[in-house]
Amino acid sequence: MTPRAFTVVTLLLFLPAACVTGPAPAAEGRRTFEACLAQGREFLSHKLYGQAAAEFQAAIAIKPDSAVAHNGLGLCCLRQQDYDAAAELFEKSVALDPAYAEAYSNLGGAYSLRLQFAQAEEAYRKALSLSPALAAPNYWLGILLTNLGRNEEGAALITRGYALDPGFLQNNRETLASYDSLAYDMREAYFVLAAACASAGNVEQTLGYLSRAKAAGFTDWERIKKDKDFVKVRNDPRIRKFISGL
Repeated sequence: MTPRAFTVVTLLLFLPAACVTGPAPAAEGRRTFEACLAQGREFLSHKLYGQAAAEFQAAIAIKPDSAVAHNGLGLCCLRQQDYDAAAELFEKSVALDPAYAEAYSNLGGAYSLRLQFAQAEEAYRKALSLSPALAAPNYWLGILLTNLGRNEEGAALITRGYALDPGFLQNNRETLASYDSLAYDMREAYFVLAAACASAGNVEQTLGYLSRAKAAGFTDWERIKKDKDFVKVRNDPRIRKFISGL
């Protein structure tokens, strides 16, 4: 399936207005960099992206060469689907710290969501070269490759991501939903995720990803009967009911 094109809003490089609601916190000079960074992370964890962005901007005003603060501000933009601004901020972050694996992974995400697949793959692979045990680039690169029809490579990465952090995608539902909204071909990715959950014996998650695979247009259901990853759950009444309803 070829992903459909989409339009993104071009934003300013350094302080993207769409990532902020209201002015930066007052009295920046009387606040420490660490305090701004910590508050930004706290807001980000609660999905208060405008407030988080203002705090990261305040941190950058105090310490302009902070790769971490630029990465944080980039995450705010990414969560608000401002992919141009996010990419620019992640690019700045890795320029400031070329060993920053998480920022490379986030840069791969911004490129993926801008449908710049070659650049995304390069950024994800850089993240993995720096930190092979980082779950995010394993998952996201795997999804990217299955979208491009490189199923064997993609499946291996998704399976590795699941082994590193089984709950990662549950904690990143918004990002996963973004791929669906951009008409990514998620058929193989969802089936591989179902297989990973099945291998772990998690029937509920297996059913969840099988349902997503079905909704995405997956059709090769004989693989449930043949794939060794489904051995633990294949005879569960819920799985059998799912298969009988296909």
